[in-house]
Amino acid sequence: MSIERRKARKFRKKLFLMLSYFLLLGLLIASYYLFNYFKKAVIINPLQEQSISNIDLEKRLKNAQISFSSIVLESDSAYIISLTQGGKAIVSSKKNIDEQISSLQRILRELTIEGKPFKIIDFRFEKPVVEFD
Repeated sequence: MSIERRKARKFRKKLFLMLSYFLLLGLLIASYYLFNYFKKAVIINPLQEQSISNIDLEKRLKNAQISFSSIVLESDSAYIISLTQGGKAIVSSKKNIDEQISSLQRILRELTIEGKPFKIIDFRFEKPVVEFD
């Protein structure tokens, strides 16, 4: 074999190895980006806060140690909670339920300490509205 053929053969071999290397590297990079793209895809449900059930609300109230006698779902996506100590609480399912329950817990504690009987505590507005007897 001549020297020129050997050089040509070595050149083709190096070229093949380099092209294979870059092709493999490109496939690895493309698969990495595709994997991360689909991994980060998050579907946000705009109705997530509205999907609370009566049973879930009951559990949350019991965990907060709020005693109640009944829970009724109103047509405007609000729950009416009849409290055993008297009065009612209206909780909106369009807002964060846990925040409303913790606010209800604080308000009930303060009203009990002050000895003020209330009729309704309404959380459907920006700030809770308390209606006294």
